[in-house]
Amino acid sequence: MLKDAREAAGLSQEEAAYRLHIGRRTLSDYENGKTIATAEVVDAMARAYKQPLLRYMYCHECPLGSIHDQVGEVDFSTAVLGFMSEHKKTDGLLDELMDIAADGKVTKDEIERVSALDAAMRMLRQKITTVQLAVASQMTV
Repeated sequence: MLKDAREAAGLSQEEAAYRLHIGRRTLSDYENGKTIATAEVVDAMARAYKQPLLRYMYCHECPLGSIHDQVGEVDFSTAVLGFMSEHKKTDGLLDELMDIAADGKVTKDEIERVSALDAAMRMLRQKITTVQLAVASQMTV
């Protein structure tokens, strides 16, 4: 998976290792499964290779990949329906954020609501990632 991502980005091992600030042999070990890449390295690879889904596909159990639904259990249609449902729950979210932001500060009274809005936005982002992963998993079939 890591080697495929690098090659899809059109990078040699040498160029990728340089961009990742690691040795070529270390990169080779990651790509061949001799060494397990850390979440930080996979995150750097996702950025260097311009493949954000790499962090989720590689890192199922670490914090990097734990913000999405289990794609193995979610097909594309279910992922889209989950996103649509979550999106519907966030109706009015932007208006509420604009009301809070209108005076340029968050008051003590608004902190709890901002926290709830943040949680809603994170859940929506999770559903978007699930849709992206469902699409990516179908492309590899």
